[in-house]
Amino acid sequence: MRPIEEPIQLALIGIGQRGKQWADAVYENPAATTVAYVDIDGEALAWAQERFSLPSNAMFHDIGMALDAREVDAVILVTPPMVRGEQCDQLIERGLPIMAEKPLTMGFESTLAVTRKARERQVPLAAGFNFRYLNVTQKMKELLQEGELGEPSFARIFLYWHRTGRRPTGNRYPLVMEHPMALEQSVHALDLIRFVYETEVKSLHALTHNPPWSPYVGDATATALLELKNGMLINYLGTWMMQSHVREYDWRTDCTKGAVFQRSMFGDLFVARAGSDVLESVPLQDDEPFVDDTKKLLDGFVRSLLAGAPPSPGATDNLKTMALTCAFIESAESGQRVDMADFYRRHGVAPNELLE
Repeated sequence: MRPIEEPIQLALIGIGQRGKQWADAVYENPAATTVAYVDIDGEALAWAQERFSLPSNAMFHDIGMALDAREVDAVILVTPPMVRGEQCDQLIERGLPIMAEKPLTMGFESTLAVTRKARERQVPLAAGFNFRYLNVTQKMKELLQEGELGEPSFARIFLYWHRTGRRPTGNRYPLVMEHPMALEQSVHALDLIRFVYETEVKSLHALTHNPPWSPYVGDATATALLELKNGMLINYLGTWMMQSHVREYDWRTDCTKGAVFQRSMFGDLFVARAGSDVLESVPLQDDEPFVDDTKKLLDGFVRSLLAGAPPSPGATDNLKTMALTCAFIESAESGQRVDMADFYRRHGVAPNELLE
């Protein structure tokens, strides 16, 4: 693609809680500006108009009308996943680079179709995996790359969270999703496994569950045992329905010369050397979750457009994480272990399609 001149003119589609975070991030980015805000909710548009002192002709209820009325270079897509795939298709038809929240669509086949279309039309398509840009994630990956703790051998990732889905500022659509935990939360953990350990999943065996006190239609608890191509074993458990408000997060990686511990979702990183019972705190720069990581994600997208380079995480990278998430769901529904090479074969994905 050709480089886009600064400032990049963006359309922000979707101004819910997450969309508001994107709106603030774009406002603070000197290389980009939002020229069109799109949402079906008039109150959401009123929020943007007042917050950024904008004229009414920058506010739209319809995507097509917004893109016809304003000169737009690229799009930030922050709508519910049930409609996101169709909207991606509409934007690709117009040749507009896209930064889309995850999951890109609700299934693997639809994600594959969007990915192939973006590639055929040479339209940049990036995925909003902001957790990759947390300081604690970046530091953990750096520690493992440096090799001082040796090679990772096995790990556990446990998340206990009470998220009712009824907070005034929260999204309501997960309440009626068939697999809310897998598609909205576990997808982040699966992506971080690929990103931090720099390898792919060989196979997995998953189970999902919905506690009797859950307000969700679909399963709010998910667990899996994963085997990675580098030989690692990972035990994962995530829930939005712990029976308390005592939140817990534990990501532990045991390596040949020590272990890495992350004790909260957004920080608290430690190491322990082999043979030692002492936890050594790893210094981290302070960051505000969902704010600073979003700014970094946006900055990478903007810089890629200015340089005419592919964005990151790109469409193929997202496809691998979505394949893993859908294989997770398939395993839970069938009760069977899923081999990822077989999963790709059954969906007609050639090996060269998995190369960035």
